[in-house]
Amino acid sequence: MKESVYNLCAQDSNGNYYLLNTRRGTAHVLAASAYAAYWTAASRPSDLEGATEALHELINKGFLVDDDADELSEIESAHQQARQSRERLELLIAPSMACNLDCFYCFESNRYAGQMSADVQSNIVRLARGYFESGTKHLDVTWYGGEPLLAMSVVGWLSRQFLATCDEFGREYSAGIVTNGSLMTGEKARQLASWSIRRAQITLDGPPELHDARRVPKNKNPTFYRIVDGIEAAAAHMRVSVRVNVCRKVAERLEELLQILAARGLNREVSVYVAPLQNVQSRRTLSPSTARIREQLDVLDSREVADLELRFNDLLWKYGFATSNRLPEPRCTTCMAHRQHSWLIEANGDVQKCYWTAGLGAEAAGRLTQDGIAPLNPHRKWRNWTASRDTRCLQCIMFPICLGRCPLKHLSNESDCCPPIKYNWIQCLAHAAGIGDEQLVPACLQLAGEQVRRLKVRDVTGADQD
Repeated sequence: MKESVYNLCAQDSNGNYYLLNTRRGTAHVLAASAYAAYWTAASRPSDLEGATEALHELINKGFLVDDDADELSEIESAHQQARQSRERLELLIAPSMACNLDCFYCFESNRYAGQMSADVQSNIVRLARGYFESGTKHLDVTWYGGEPLLAMSVVGWLSRQFLATCDEFGREYSAGIVTNGSLMTGEKARQLASWSIRRAQITLDGPPELHDARRVPKNKNPTFYRIVDGIEAAAAHMRVSVRVNVCRKVAERLEELLQILAARGLNREVSVYVAPLQNVQSRRTLSPSTARIREQLDVLDSREVADLELRFNDLLWKYGFATSNRLPEPRCTTCMAHRQHSWLIEANGDVQKCYWTAGLGAEAAGRLTQDGIAPLNPHRKWRNWTASRDTRCLQCIMFPICLGRCPLKHLSNESDCCPPIKYNWIQCLAHAAGIGDEQLVPACLQLAGEQVRRLKVRDVTGADQD
């Protein structure tokens, strides 16, 4: 056996070791005395007495693998299998690209604003039926936009069709909605829930002063408290996650936002997460005052995002919101651009592979027809982007978690794309172990002693490693 190439290690002042394996998303603690006993047994040429229990743990958690294991190839194989899987059809549907807000940083500005036609709706149902007939077992729909609540009739008709079709074929159905929340009411939330829409994402841009300067409706009235009312209405009927768009200025005032939400009792009802704003080129002409505000967005870089995630988790705990001690998990795919059977369908029938390209006809990967999705030229780049991945990504210890960064950023040759865990793994490991991160420093740890190197996994466990 040998040590996994995806092992990380930190050590505290007492000599105890904290291990993280990014391929399995597993952690393990070895007390100094336990490691000393293990290493003594693992290094001698005779038997493993005194090391068996630790050896089983290290194998089961992926820290030790067979000598002939090619972990990168195994990750790539699982990735390709997941990319091509037809078990699940994921549809991100924009019933309209129209929106009642006029956010100056929106990447969707000045795009097709018409409502989805009956023909496009019927073609979506045909698409789902075709997948079911070929063996797909689960349909997951996310309503998107624009603002999908401006097209409730489309959401309702298609939802009823999806439910009936899934019932006909005996397939699973799940659905959610991404909405700005300003139009959400108790009545609409009840209606959405009756169509089996069980999850909602609603966005805030910090406390009222900052939010109301950014998420502005076309009538220019403040939206913060109206959206909080919408969050409250939705939370009574579905699982709500509140997305907080964050730049440096918002990052400094996140505690104010959590105080307001907690005072409304929403700390017991919703989850909250931060989403750093990105520099996306605006496709419209901005007024001088709006352009100045846009320039002041001051986006965070990857290291700042890593620090922010840790501080924000502490704030969530302080105000009684749900937090997680879980370490980032390895993934077979990271987004719809990876998965061959995940599609964004626009109101006009254009099909995209990334929500950042929504509304850009030249970027459409396909066109929805009566016979399914007719691919267009941009589809090739999404299918083949992994062939040009940077070798630094393939050789990175964080590769199982990010799989080589955002496909769109890769295709756009953007830098600064690494996941926060690359910079805050020690703090995350300490948090998961329930200790202060100031106690840990990076360390190197040998696990494959002489006797261990002579063995195969099955010699210890009686079976091959998963």
